[in-house]
Amino acid sequence: MDKSMLTEDIDAGFRAWLKGYNLVFCPGIISYELAPNTICDLIHQRTRWSQGWLEVTNKYIISILRSSSITIRQKIICFFLLPYREYHHYLTLNVLTSFLNYYIHTNYLDTKLVLFSIIIPIYECIKILILFLGSYLNKGGISFKQIILYLILVIPYDVFKHIITL
Repeated sequence: MDKSMLTEDIDAGFRAWLKGYNLVFCPGIISYELAPNTICDLIHQRTRWSQGWLEVTNKYIISILRSSSITIRQKIICFFLLPYREYHHYLTLNVLTSFLNYYIHTNYLDTKLVLFSIIIPIYECIKILILFLGSYLNKGGISFKQIILYLILVIPYDVFKHIITL
């Protein structure tokens, strides 16, 4: 592990993958890491993770995009996992504020601006639905009730994460 990295586990995973190791998910492994006990601890954890993911993004994205051994599909996945994940907070924030500013100053709802301002939330919802559909098809044990509960709770939690990341 590289102790200079904030998220050394993610760093180790990307280093191994870039060196050609095949990484797999093992559901039998149990982690004994404790969840944060307080909101303050959760904020510190999310801040460290946010900074760590940015650090990993900056360190590896160019190598990933330039690599001839990584497929286009893998590069697209890495684009959404790394730079998009890091910078979509700013894009989302700017789209909403631009839309509101335009409407306040013109009192006019431009169809193109409305469509653009809802593309990002729709994209986020599609990502969530794909995640749950994949889990359901793979017998992930997620019930419809859990999906609905997640869709309700993910909104305030995402706002919380956006605030920490920004």
